[in-house]
Amino acid sequence: MNEITDFCTGCGTCVSVCQQDAISIVETKGYYTATINRDKCNECGLCRKVCPKVAKPKNKVSTPILIVKGYAKNQSIRFRATSGGIVTALLAAMLEDKEIDAALVVRKKRETDFISFEPYWAEDVQSVIASSGSAYQPVALNTRLSEIKSFNKIAVVGLPCHIQGVRKYLELYPRAKSRVSIIIGLTCSHNISKLGTRFLLKSASVARLDDLFYRGNGWPSGVRLIEGQKEHFFHNLHSLWADLFASFCFCPPYCLRCADDLAEYSDINVSDAWLPEELSQKENTGSSIISIWTKTGSELFDKYQDLFKVKKITCKALKDSQKYSLFFKKHIFSNRMGIISNLIFILIRILNFISFSSSFRLLPMNLQIFYIKLSRKLIYKSLRLSRKVNIYFANN
Repeated sequence: MNEITDFCTGCGTCVSVCQQDAISIVETKGYYTATINRDKCNECGLCRKVCPKVAKPKNKVSTPILIVKGYAKNQSIRFRATSGGIVTALLAAMLEDKEIDAALVVRKKRETDFISFEPYWAEDVQSVIASSGSAYQPVALNTRLSEIKSFNKIAVVGLPCHIQGVRKYLELYPRAKSRVSIIIGLTCSHNISKLGTRFLLKSASVARLDDLFYRGNGWPSGVRLIEGQKEHFFHNLHSLWADLFASFCFCPPYCLRCADDLAEYSDINVSDAWLPEELSQKENTGSSIISIWTKTGSELFDKYQDLFKVKKITCKALKDSQKYSLFFKKHIFSNRMGIISNLIFILIRILNFISFSSSFRLLPMNLQIFYIKLSRKLIYKSLRLSRKVNIYFANN
């Protein structure tokens, strides 16, 4: 058995195309990688054809056909969702109208440890609603793509790395492509290994986890760890969870090579509206930014626009809402032009590598927390330096 470690995204597309059953997805340090059984492999090359890692990175943000900011009119769906309830409301309506038979989404593996998620086919409205919210951990979504043939029409919801794999899979199998009604991409700056969630559990001294919610119940919300009648809450912007996320600690290595933040290969992309007018509200149920990338996405959004309350915004507003993650994606991770960008990348890689080490997990919790907070400060100080340097050279 040979593990593919060179920044495999663990999306699982290769599993769906392998006709020799030679590829499996294994969990390594809380994230997934593909493993090939060389005794079964016949070197057909199909896995390479569908691998997102082989995709040419887009180092500049494309211009969507349409950009709007808004939310689902169904307040129950909106409140439960990550931000705005756009995806849940759209999928629910498409299922009710028989536009699709199923949607490939992600859900919690409740029968295990509550911190594991899995891909599954939601075939009714209740299943779609149950899957709403975020899953801040890797999921091998595309291992289920080979099951598309079991349905007449389907929708797919995934992260940028999933969507790139889906597009390559559909290029290889035109019959499957004819069954896909819509591909919805979720904005992703980077993912977090399961080790990150376990770190939170340990920091809160949770002895027995009864449930886990990464987002939902308003915006911007945060991580909720349910222990019996007790809830441990980590705010999405001001907490140890925010420090952990911004430090890139426990971030899977492949995220540090990804240039796609806005799922530019999808039909419709949905993002948090990280804008001043949203962040300044004390009581906020959440709004999303919807970027329409294709004609298919535009036609479908027009058909279901009555489900939402939206207004047009500019491409600048879209970029402003994701300015830090776009800077990392486009200038640090994929297009390291210049000494400063390369130094920041090296810094992030070193900090990230240490967080995954067994030695790190042996440290007392107070030292682990100190390291996470320090890593965040170091990265953002270097980021400000980089931006100042870029502005200086642009003006001189």
